[in-house]
Amino acid sequence: MNPNCLMCLLASSSIADWWSDHDVRGWVMFGVIVVFGLPLIWVLGGLVRKLSAKKVSAGLALVFERITRLSLCVLVFAAGLHQVGMALGDGMSLIGHPWFPRTVSVLLTLTIGLPLSAIAARMVRNIGTSRFSPEVGIMFGRAMRWFLIGVVLATVLSQFGVNLGAALGAAGIVGIAVGFAAQTSLSNVISGFFLLGEKPFRVGDLIEVDGVVGTVDKIGMISASIRTPDNRSVRIPNETLVKSQVANITGNPIRRYDLEVGVAYDEDIEHVMQVLRNVADQNKHCLDEPAALVLFTGFGDSSINFLFGVWMVREDYLLVRNSIAAEVQKAFAREGIEIPFPHRVIAGGKAGVPIEVKLNQDKD
Repeated sequence: MNPNCLMCLLASSSIADWWSDHDVRGWVMFGVIVVFGLPLIWVLGGLVRKLSAKKVSAGLALVFERITRLSLCVLVFAAGLHQVGMALGDGMSLIGHPWFPRTVSVLLTLTIGLPLSAIAARMVRNIGTSRFSPEVGIMFGRAMRWFLIGVVLATVLSQFGVNLGAALGAAGIVGIAVGFAAQTSLSNVISGFFLLGEKPFRVGDLIEVDGVVGTVDKIGMISASIRTPDNRSVRIPNETLVKSQVANITGNPIRRYDLEVGVAYDEDIEHVMQVLRNVADQNKHCLDEPAALVLFTGFGDSSINFLFGVWMVREDYLLVRNSIAAEVQKAFAREGIEIPFPHRVIAGGKAGVPIEVKLNQDKD
C-alpha cells in the first residue's frame, strides 16, 4: 500500500475517533450557526429599518432595527446552545435544563425592555415639550426612562429568584447614606424642579448670571449649560440659579437699546431732541410702537447729556446697536450739532484766573 494513503487513513481514523470521543459536533454546529446567522441578522435588521423608516421617524426606525437584531441574536445563540446540549447530553437538549429558559427569558427582557423604555421616554418627552416646555419634556423623559430601566432590572432580578423586598430595603439604607454624602447634588436636583415650575428662562434665552452672559443650551437635573458669545460652554449648578439674581435678556419679544449722547452747551436742547427722534424714525429696524425714548439727563462737565433709547425685535438687537450710533453721528454732522470732548483749564491763585505765561528771550 502506498505510504501516503496509509497516513491518510490513519489521520482520518484519528479525526473520527477524536470527533466521537470529545463530542465536538455540537460546538462545530454552534459555530456554523453563529457564523452564518449573524450576517443574516445584520441584513434583516437593516431591512426592517429601511421599511419602518417609511412609516415612522428615523429615530424610531433605528430602535426597531436594534430590537430586531437583538431578538434574532438571542434566537441564534439559543439554537447554537441547543446543538451543544444535544451533543454533550446524549440527546438531552440544553433547553430542558432549568437555567436555560430562565436565561433566554432574561435576555429577551433586556432586549425588548430597554429599547421600549427608550421609546416610552421619547414619547413622554415629546408630550411634555408640546404641552409645557422643552425643559419639562427633557426632565420628564429622563425620569420616565430611568424608571422603566429600574422596572426592567427588577424583572431580571426576579427571574433569578432575588428577593426584591430585601433588595429595596438595602437600597433604601444605601440611599440614605448616599443622600447625606451628596447633599449638594440633591439640592441641585430639587432646585431644578423649582426652575421647571417657576420657568424664569427657557432653552434658547439669553440670560445673565453672576456676570456671565450666554444663551441657555440645556437645563438638566443638576445644572444648566449656557453658551457665551465667544462660544464657551459654562456649567452653572441649579442651586446657584435659584439663589442668584438671574436677568433674562431675551425673555420678551422686543428689546430696547439705550445710547448716551452728549452735545455742546451752545446747542438748542429742543433741536437736539428732534434730531434724535428723526434718526429713530428713519431707521427701518426701530419700532414705531413703543416710540423711541429721548430723555434729558442733565448738565455734564462739558456737555448737555441725553438718553436715547430705541426699540427693536430681539433678533435685530446687534444690528440696531451698531447702526444707530453711526446714524446719530451723521445726523449731528449734517445739522451742525457739536459732540464735545472734555476741556480742562489749568488755573492758579484765585479760581477762574488763568496762569500767566511769560516768554523770556535769551540775550546774545
